[in-house]
Amino acid sequence: MLKKYINFLKSEKSGAIIFFGTIFFIATILFLFDLYLPVYKTPAQYKFSGNGYYNPYKNYDNATYYRSNFHVMLPEALKTYNDLEYGYALTTLPYRTSNNVYYNFPKLYGYLYFGTFFKPTFILFGYEKSRVQGNAKYGGTSMKVWSKSFNGVQFKMNSNKPLKKRTANNMIALAYPAYIESINIDLMPKLTGYNLIEILYGDVKSLYHWDTALSNGRPAFLMASDKLIDDFKENSSNFNNFAKSITMIPVNPATDNVSEIYQALKTGAAYAYNLSDNITSLSIPDKLNALNNLPYLTSMQINNNELTIILNKNVDKIVFSADFGKVVKEEKNVSKASYTITDNESYVRVTAYFDNESTIYFNPVIKSENSIQPEMPALHIDYTLSIIKWFIPGLLFLHIIITFLYMIISAVIKNKIREIQSYKRNPYV
Repeated sequence: MLKKYINFLKSEKSGAIIFFGTIFFIATILFLFDLYLPVYKTPAQYKFSGNGYYNPYKNYDNATYYRSNFHVMLPEALKTYNDLEYGYALTTLPYRTSNNVYYNFPKLYGYLYFGTFFKPTFILFGYEKSRVQGNAKYGGTSMKVWSKSFNGVQFKMNSNKPLKKRTANNMIALAYPAYIESINIDLMPKLTGYNLIEILYGDVKSLYHWDTALSNGRPAFLMASDKLIDDFKENSSNFNNFAKSITMIPVNPATDNVSEIYQALKTGAAYAYNLSDNITSLSIPDKLNALNNLPYLTSMQINNNELTIILNKNVDKIVFSADFGKVVKEEKNVSKASYTITDNESYVRVTAYFDNESTIYFNPVIKSENSIQPEMPALHIDYTLSIIKWFIPGLLFLHIIITFLYMIISAVIKNKIREIQSYKRNPYV
């Protein structure tokens, strides 16, 4: 019997049946691979509120800040940042760290996660790449969310296991969302669970994405990086895009305490420069001199409802912006400015302009209960939709499995019947 069955499996007809049946089976597995992931409710959209204000710069009066960049592609770039006396030059390339034998920059594990083709969506710090696979897809409405929670971000993964963290420190940034439409602006009120937004990437500014997130109750803080991928090649002498967009971090690199870097960024203590071409086009020595003489923050405090910022020297103007980036006040040729936050404003952020379109961006002061740092809205499973999502594909999957088994069993039975009929017609063969 076994020998006859093996001969049947070797026959042309049974081979075709099994081949196409296997194709259907594999296609079904691939199609249903992530359908076991639950459906999540779209997180609520709301305005910040409370009896106080969260001020990320409260404890940083007269603090010393250090220049940093988060996109380092080549060792030559590390050398340039070293020459420009950066405190931090951190890579986000897969499986690489910023620890270089020639330049003593602190080490952060991080890499870009490509959500769609050539559109990096996330910068992941402190996670192992092997735990993150698949394509980024986002929920469209409260009735349909495509994805599993990725640390709170609506995200589709090929594994339901938690991301494996390299260290106790970890954070997630949205990588330059305005660049090549990396993240659609309509998604900003829905995304949650991340820590930072890369508001500056060379000349690319994602300020509207940032204000849209903040205005919908997403307490995301800033980061900035130079755009070097298109302009800096090996052995190139073009340094124009170095020190275009700078994140300032109030952590001394000499401490070599990575936890402090994460803490400063996640709590919003950093701020960012976007420098004009008349600075970025300078030679390295002249650029270093210019960087060392930029206006910088000495204090930002809030007393009752009055927000006051103090810089070390005069700038062309200081602008206060509230919900959705609406300008509520500006003062020209000053080093100190104040604004009284109104009851209907959920946050206020400050921007300073100087030296022919060079800019300093500061994180927002946010309304909150008891002046505590607000948290990102949590995702919750929609059990009703999850059951519906699992039930219908489950029936389809069961139907395909039964059909596949039926095809195999039917082919075996038919072959056996033909053998019996042939034996009856000629029992002596």
